Amino acid sequence: MQELELWEKIRNSRIETGLTQIQFAQRVGVSRATASRWESEDPSVRRGPRVEHLHKIAEVTGKDLKYFLPPNSKKVAAAKEAFIRLQNETYELDPEQIQTQIQEKLRTLTKDFMDLVIDGKLREVEIDLLQTLVSSIKNK
Repeated sequence: MQELELWEKIRNSRIETGLTQIQFAQRVGVSRATASRWESEDPSVRRGPRVEHLHKIAEVTGKDLKYFLPPNSKKVAAAKEAFIRLQNETYELDPEQIQTQIQEKLRTLTKDFMDLVIDGKLREVEIDLLQTLVSSIKNK
């Protein structure tokens, strides 16, 4: 069985929830036109929702967020988990060693990120996830 596209998942979930497009848009906090573009069968009209809207769509429809994420988003989730682990690690090293390790991890992360950007391998939903993660870290 073929995996449904995001627009189909959004539309089917909304319909299963018994919401009109207007009701759905109001609960998610967007215009009806935006919700319509998310559900459009026409790729030239269709737009994907931002990450924060995906969270709200999952909440409104009662679906797990993972249902709406693309299969390769596991890489993004793994990167997020790595960031969280890095933040939560308890170091038993002196401050200079800690700083050296952090700098090395940041160099590697920056190189990997730039490779993804240069190769054009980041999709809009992945970029949105990264923006959300960076914003979350900045606001700590």
